[in-house]
Amino acid sequence: DGQYLITDPGQSTEAAAVMEKIRGLAATINFTVPVIPEVTIKVTIPAHVLAGSDLAGTETGTRHTGDVNGAEAADDAEDADGAMEAEAVADPHRRAVAAIEGLGPIDADLARHLAQDARWQRVITDPYTGAVLDVGTKIYRPPAQMRRRIIARDQTCRFPGCTRPAERCDVDHIDPHRPDGTGGTTGDCNLIALCRRHHRLKHQTNWRVKLHDDASCEWTSPAGRKYLTYPADTDPPPPHHD
Repeated sequence: DGQYLITDPGQSTEAAAVMEKIRGLAATINFTVPVIPEVTIKVTIPAHVLAGSDLAGTETGTRHTGDVNGAEAADDAEDADGAMEAEAVADPHRRAVAAIEGLGPIDADLARHLAQDARWQRVITDPYTGAVLDVGTKIYRPPAQMRRRIIARDQTCRFPGCTRPAERCDVDHIDPHRPDGTGGTTGDCNLIALCRRHHRLKHQTNWRVKLHDDASCEWTSPAGRKYLTYPADTDPPPPHHD
């Protein structure tokens, strides 16, 4: 029923071998083997830690100490490293640079071990605020925080002339999402608020839209005419006069 926990990686191989034998036996006696549910564990780990940046100065890394004060500088660096290592041992949370969703912080070594056989999902975050900006191409529904951000940015439906409040609109993928991961990404750069009517119009007709860096939307009608729309609280640039 899936209610078991494997804590030793070696047990995974043993469990797989046992299940293979059960399937072989089941095939000879016409017995249906229940499918073991797939378990997903979400581990968040910074890319630089995954690459081993915390191992600099160990046998698997390289430390650049320079040659300013010769051996004296090297001794000082060694003393400082020893103090930092002792502090990290005394405070385990100093090494807790990654996290398992629903469980809590884990250290870098465990995070890298879990990542060895993982299926990867790209998540792009703002380096200053930590806000999730992009969750990749395989996830269709934007996280709640991302949806709130799109609604706050757009204020209304982004189709030319429509003033329906964004809170009552769909959050639509500009480059359509595809379940196989070959479509558009679920991220701020590919999402806009569209009322249901204009959502359908976009997908069922030849209207096309591009989202620019300034959050303006450039719409192209089936006849080839172009229209620019801006978020409700953004003043459009003044028109150019030749």
